[in-house]
Amino acid sequence: MDDAGILGHLYGAAHDSRRLTIVLDALRARTGAGSVTIHWFHRRADRLRHRWMVGCSQTPADFADLGAMDDINPRTIAALNPVHSGVVMLEDSHIPDILSDEVAEWQKKLRNSGLGQFIGARMTMGELGEAGLAVHAAHGGQAPAQDCRATLTSMMPHVREVLKLSVANAERERERESMRLLIDQMRLGVLFCNASGWIITANAIGQRWMTNAALAAPERCGLGQRARLVTAARGLLLSHGPSEMRWTTPAGDWLIRAMPLVQDGFDTIPQPLGRPSHVIVGCDADGRVSPAPGELLALFGVTRVEAELLAHLCMGEDLRAFAQSRGVSIHTARTQLKQVMAKTRTHRQSDLVRLVMNSPVGLFGSHH
Repeated sequence: MDDAGILGHLYGAAHDSRRLTIVLDALRARTGAGSVTIHWFHRRADRLRHRWMVGCSQTPADFADLGAMDDINPRTIAALNPVHSGVVMLEDSHIPDILSDEVAEWQKKLRNSGLGQFIGARMTMGELGEAGLAVHAAHGGQAPAQDCRATLTSMMPHVREVLKLSVANAERERERESMRLLIDQMRLGVLFCNASGWIITANAIGQRWMTNAALAAPERCGLGQRARLVTAARGLLLSHGPSEMRWTTPAGDWLIRAMPLVQDGFDTIPQPLGRPSHVIVGCDADGRVSPAPGELLALFGVTRVEAELLAHLCMGEDLRAFAQSRGVSIHTARTQLKQVMAKTRTHRQSDLVRLVMNSPVGLFGSHH
């Protein structure tokens, strides 16, 4: 594989880590090595410590275990890996004789895994740590190619940039996953679609909702079949601002809101149907779920009985039914309700229920 092919796969690996194997196998063939590995280190006062590593298809399976042994690996000693803005090479022959016993012991472990001569390159990533690219000759096999060091030196700036991109992409994915979990806890169906109504992505609730509420149907799209909003729902996309509707189905009603979408967050996500232009959010109109009384105690400063009254009202039940279930008079129940309203500074029962259901406990708490 030529340089363009290797670099194409390398930068593509920032979005699909599986492509790293292709890159490392190509570098293995070019350098004549037995194994090629990429490393991500955090710098500590005593050593470089692995955060992550990946090897080519011929890297021994137990090499990852060796990567976890930084405390006995002399190549990770900080004094042997000074901070430097450029590419820094390291070979066992560069390590001072005072560490010869540690080097010999480490080389013995590598020989047991079928690995021989080591040549490594390293480059700083600033606050993110250090990037590394290393080759090991096969034990008992040929030495690395004469231009191996030049290859590592030329590749190292690209490896550094790809690792930085990968870390940034992983952080964005964690943020997106956190948002997905948050939305799921709110029991909302969320669909992202383009202006023609084609569904580009949806959360798990949204996928069930498309089927259960018959909001979208499969249609032919290019070479395949994709889900598309049914005609009656596409009118939501015609407005330049938010638009709402009540979607009625035999299984119940859904409250739906469609909003135009700011595009920037999707610039780096390749989509066969283009970037989404709208987000559609929906909830089950009949799916009211009451917070658990225990979670209401601390948040609203109420007693256990008052918390149970709140949970009862949030389920849509009336005060008389609560009094009967408790074996108290309606007068006592009304007194308890007045005490709760005083503590929450509300003046109407509907305001009280709305306050609870819109609170963090109502949106994200466990329910009963």
